[in-house]
Parts: sequence; C-alpha cells; structure tokens
Amino acid sequence: MPARYRVLWADDEIELLRPHILYLQERGYDVVGVPSGEDALQVVAEEAFDLVLLDERMPGLDGLGVLERLQVIRPELPVVMVTKQEDEGLMEEALGRSTADFLTKPVNPSQVLSVCKRILEGRRIREEAVTRDYTQEFTRLTDRLAGPALSPAEWGDMAEAIAWWSIQLDETGQEGLAESLNAVQQEANGVLARQVTEAYPTWVTDERPWQQRLRDAVESASGNPPAMPGSAAARPLMVVDLLGAAIVPALRTFGRAVLVVLDCLRFDQWLALEPVVGERARIDRIPVFSMIPSATPYARNALLSGRYPDEVAREYPELWAGEWAASEEGPNRREADLLTAALDAVADGVPAAKLAAFERVLAPGDADGIARRLGEGVGEGLSVVVVNFLDLLAHGQAESEILQELAPDPGAFRALARQWFERSAISHLLSRLLDEGIAVFVASDHGSVQVRRGVEVKADRSASHGLRYKVGRNLNAEERWAWRIDDLAGWRLPSHELTTTYLLAREDAFLVFVGDASEHRRRFAGSFQHGGISLAELIVPFVRMLPR
Repeated sequence: MPARYRVLWADDEIELLRPHILYLQERGYDVVGVPSGEDALQVVAEEAFDLVLLDERMPGLDGLGVLERLQVIRPELPVVMVTKQEDEGLMEEALGRSTADFLTKPVNPSQVLSVCKRILEGRRIREEAVTRDYTQEFTRLTDRLAGPALSPAEWGDMAEAIAWWSIQLDETGQEGLAESLNAVQQEANGVLARQVTEAYPTWVTDERPWQQRLRDAVESASGNPPAMPGSAAARPLMVVDLLGAAIVPALRTFGRAVLVVLDCLRFDQWLALEPVVGERARIDRIPVFSMIPSATPYARNALLSGRYPDEVAREYPELWAGEWAASEEGPNRREADLLTAALDAVADGVPAAKLAAFERVLAPGDADGIARRLGEGVGEGLSVVVVNFLDLLAHGQAESEILQELAPDPGAFRALARQWFERSAISHLLSRLLDEGIAVFVASDHGSVQVRRGVEVKADRSASHGLRYKVGRNLNAEERWAWRIDDLAGWRLPSHELTTTYLLAREDAFLVFVGDASEHRRRFAGSFQHGGISLAELIVPFVRMLPR
C-alpha cells in the first residue's frame, strides 16, 4: 500500500474490537480506537485522520451527534456509520447526512477492510484497473483501425468505445492515456472519412418512395416491445430510418410515446447524461449515423420526416431558398408538417400513428412551460420535444470567450452539458414521464467536433459561411482536409439556384475563406462545430427508455 492511512474507530466496546483493529494494522492501516463520541471529537481536533468508523449507539454523545459536529470541524473527513441493528430510518438519516458508508453489527474484519479500501484506496485501485483495461482496449481499437474496412456496426462500436473511455480517463485524471485515446480518435476520423466518402452514396440509394420505405420499415419491426433496430452489413442505421424502424413500432405497442430530440448531442455527452435518469428506466442505447452534412437542416429534418434531404426539398423547396444558411432554424420550420405527413403515411397499419404534440425549446423559459403542459397528460400518439440547448451551446462556445474558458475541451463541454441537464426541466420531465409508465425516446440528429486546423477555401460570394461545410458554386480546398461534392443527386442533397457544390471538412479541419483566413483561424480554432465528417459528428446515440 503506497500510503499508510490513519483510521479513527469510535465505539463504546472498542476493547472487543481489538482483533479487527489488529487485522487492519496488519494490512497497512494505522488505527486509533476510542471508547466515546467525546473522545473521538477531541482526537480529531488534535490529530489528522483519513477515515472515521463511528458507532451509532454510544453512551453520552451518540454517533449522529458526533457526525453532525464532524461535518462542521472536518467536513472533508469521510465517516462510516456502524450500528447494532438494521434500522431503515436511522440508515436513511445517516446517509442523508452524507456518510461515506453504513455497516451493521456484527461486522467482520473483511467487511471493514473492504470499506476502508473502497473509500481510501478506491481511486488508486480504479486507476490501476483503468490503466490495465485501457491498454488492452487501445490495442484492440488500433488493430481494428489498421485492419480491413470496418462494417457499420463496428463503427458504432468504435464510436461508443471511444466515448466511454474518454469519460473513464477523464474521471481518473489519466492525462497520458487520454492523449493516446485522442490519437486513436484522430486516426478513426481519418479512416472514417475515407470510408464515408466512398460509401455514402450507396447508403442513401433507394428507389422506393419515402412513404413505402416507412411502411416497409414498420412492418419489418417485430417483438413486444419491438426490438431495437441495428445496422446492416453494408449500410448503417441512420437517423432517417428511426421513425419507421423504432419510433412508430413503439406506438403500435404502447399507443403513446414521447420523443425528445437533443439537437447536437454527442455520444460521450449522452453517456454522461444517462445516469441522471437511468435508475427510472430500462435503457436500450444504439449508435446511429447522421446525414451528410451532419447539420440540423439535413439531419433533424431527416430524423423527423423519414425522408432524405432531397425529398424534403422537393416538397418544400423554399426551405433552401435565399440566405438560409444564416439561420439553421429556417430550413427546419416545417418539421411538424413533415412529421405529421410521415405518421399519416403509416396510420392505416398503426392507428396510434398521429402527432399528439410538437414542442420546441428555443429559449430558457420554454422548457418549464413544455414540461408543465406534458406533465398534465400525454395524449395518444407521438409527442415530440425538440431541445436546442446543446446546439446553441456549441455555437456560443465558438463566439464567447467565457464559454471557451468554461468548455475548452470535450471533457469540460461534457461536464457543462451534464450540469445543464441535471437542473433542466427536461430531465425532470423525463423522470415524470417514466414514473407515469410512458415510453420515451431520446435522439440526436448530429454531434459536434472540436476543430483545430483552418483550411482555406476558394469560393465566390454565393458560398455559405459555415465552418464545417459550405454550399455554393465552384468551391475548392485542399482535398486532404475537405471533400467536394458535385453530384448532388448521388448524395441526395438539395440544390437551388446558388448551389452546385458542397464542401465538407474532414477530421478536425474547419473551412475559412482566403480573405478571412488569419482572423478566423485565430477566432475559431478550438471551437466545437458540426456539419463535416468525423466520428463525433456522424455517429450519435439513439436511446429507448421504458419504465421499470
């Protein structure tokens, strides 16, 4: 044991516990025993300890009284409460006062040792385990990237594994290992970009009308509750598939459901948010691919309509008219109409396929009102809540020096997202819905990536101003860091009078016009952007939560 920890044990029968104390001392702990609460407070005032084992029932000042005073004079000192009986009320009171653990007499030496190790050495033991396990995972991931082309399902596993390990290494402060994981992610971004640019047109090739695709997907879903869909061998499960493959089949089974769209939610962010509501639900989580470009006008419309971007544009060409890139909400203003049409297309086979409510959280006060309205009752059909906070946070981080200080890296961005979620009306709404027995889906339309490398773009004045993708005429940039699309039909992308070319940033690049290159490199390097081709933008979580 690298450090000799000091433990104070207060018990009116301390002499009978000498064998336990000897057992701990033989295993490297320095244990001081005292027979009363008053003695415990006096010793703590004079000496330094790392842990207190505190008998609840002692003559004079009892355990809870000692605990209350310890929290004033040594609030950082962990306390384990020990009692002679299984008193649920006492246990709740002690745990409510932030005790580190609770033991019931008679205790055996191995129980006490286990508690001491968990509290005092848990971080070291966890770090050693994380290092050992990550070393094995690092080898697996790098070998897989160096091998044959990954299948869509394997890409999903890769994205989820990197997201999960980023949290583990962040929590244990393993900076060296975190740097190696970042290198793996950068390598994955390059491999994914090459594969996506080759395969994406085949993924979106489908001659069926969108209505038929939806009906076929609903009919193919089976199980009660329906099994969660997955990627095929040659084509990934995409956000455009989720209505027919997962959401409408749930309406057939449950009659009502709520879909919460957390715009711009990254996979690692959801893994950090999930424990907030996890205890209330049976959670199924799968990775899905976003659309190209991985941005709200394309991906969220696809998610909520079951249509590819070119199909949306054919019915609503005005969504892509004029300077639409100045506001992402512009091309998404017909989402409720698109979703209603999609549900109508499958209503013959699923009577509950109708839109019960459609709400958007666009401003801080919106979530409270929406939570209140849905809290009064969820009607038959699908209720949808679109939450823009994470998307706005990503955009704000690029513009605000304060947010850049608060979220300088993905780990800090993830922590900021969790702080928001824990206190938001949305998490309270999810908890209430699950408590009421309502099935809930959480979906992301796309993620975001922290950009580092400014790449110059040659373009005329018609080009849009996005940093991860641009649309316009005759766009050109270094091919290593940008992918140019001229075949809009093959990629199922909308066009209008000013659009003949799409340019997508790859890996961690961002696109800057030649005239603004120096200023924009300085201004946007390190910001979180979306619309391009990277693991964190393209592979996002789709979650089903069923009440326990």
